[in-house]
Amino acid sequence: MSKILDRTGLGAAISADQNDSNLDSLSGINESQTGTSYTVTIDDQNRTIEFSNASPVAVTLTLISTIVAALHTSDFKVTLKNIGAGTVTVTPTTDTFDDGDASKTLEQYEHMTIQTDSAQTAWNIIESSNASKVDGLDASQFLRSDASDTTSGDITVDKTTPRIILDDAGTGSASYRVVDNGTLRSAVTWDRTSDELWLIQYDTDGSTIRSQISLTELGKVDITTGTLQIAGTDMTSSAADLSILASTTLTSAQLNSIVGKQTIFVPAGGMHPTYSNGCASLTTVETTAGRPDMQVLDFDATSDEHAQFQVAFPKQWNEGTVTFQAFWTTTNTGTTGVAWGLQGVAVSDNDTIDVAYGTAVVVTDNNQSAAEDMLVTSESSAITIAGTPAAGDMCFFRIFRDVSDAADTMTEDARLIGIKLHFTNDTVNDA
Repeated sequence: MSKILDRTGLGAAISADQNDSNLDSLSGINESQTGTSYTVTIDDQNRTIEFSNASPVAVTLTLISTIVAALHTSDFKVTLKNIGAGTVTVTPTTDTFDDGDASKTLEQYEHMTIQTDSAQTAWNIIESSNASKVDGLDASQFLRSDASDTTSGDITVDKTTPRIILDDAGTGSASYRVVDNGTLRSAVTWDRTSDELWLIQYDTDGSTIRSQISLTELGKVDITTGTLQIAGTDMTSSAADLSILASTTLTSAQLNSIVGKQTIFVPAGGMHPTYSNGCASLTTVETTAGRPDMQVLDFDATSDEHAQFQVAFPKQWNEGTVTFQAFWTTTNTGTTGVAWGLQGVAVSDNDTIDVAYGTAVVVTDNNQSAAEDMLVTSESSAITIAGTPAAGDMCFFRIFRDVSDAADTMTEDARLIGIKLHFTNDTVNDA
């Protein structure tokens, strides 16, 4: 017999066997148990015990007071791991667990670390992997999280890179899942027969597929669920629309130029004065011989005057609102302003053209102190085209000078060179 000092400073007798046991416990030795029953004793202090039986295993925890009396400490800790197919049932001797349960079970690949409490009446569960099962692996493929570079079964863990290599030599499909706190969030599945790789993302419920992409033979990508996004922009075109691009390599900028916001310019030469309250007829104005001539429509300063044009938009148009910018000039050399208004109406096949225009939208601009300057307004707010536009409609537009607008202060004629019309496409062709 030898003596050691306990916490009170009093000598306590300890045998040589107990001393060896304490030394072993300090090293955190892992112990493998293959039987169907086991009793946790003082010898298991700080150990990790692995159970690997295919049948149920009964584990009994020695009475806490007995452990404390033998070790002279209430700080007893042990980790229990189950790598066998049989359920491990852990039961204290008259004590309970900190949540009041009389026993705990460990299914295959589950583990928990327990510790005696200071009151010496309950086992505290200080760490548990109840939600971290390794699906589809047998005992030879189980990897501990504290493993160094390890090859086990079909899995290689390389901490240097770091990486995990899954070498599945089976048949059929191979699936690897990512589980977050017990909830399936993503999976990678490879089908050996079709040589397809599926990438699946699940919603927070662990079952609803949020997005699904398959990589097929010859480098094809199939988006089964979700939306194609290029350079941060959702592509709303159908598969049939995009199929025309199959033989062409396009950048994201080129693809976005096909769908989305588009522009057409309507020159003054493509307009005509309205029959009632019309502007002056198209006039060619020479700046200087040999330099650009101006083809303009002159709008008077004393009353609203109008011009008309029409556009048959492509089927690619989304039949939504449009905006415009006016390009104009003047003989004025001051900084007074002009107000330009635009309104439209859509007419379908076999419908009457005798319909009212929609609500006009006005945009204003000021001269810049010089005659014959090119003047461009800002882009207008959205214009709603009357008549409920549909694919194939003819859209009639009326542009006018709104002399009643407070910003229209120029006393000279305003000379319209043309307008830039902005609209939006939602398909890539007119098929």
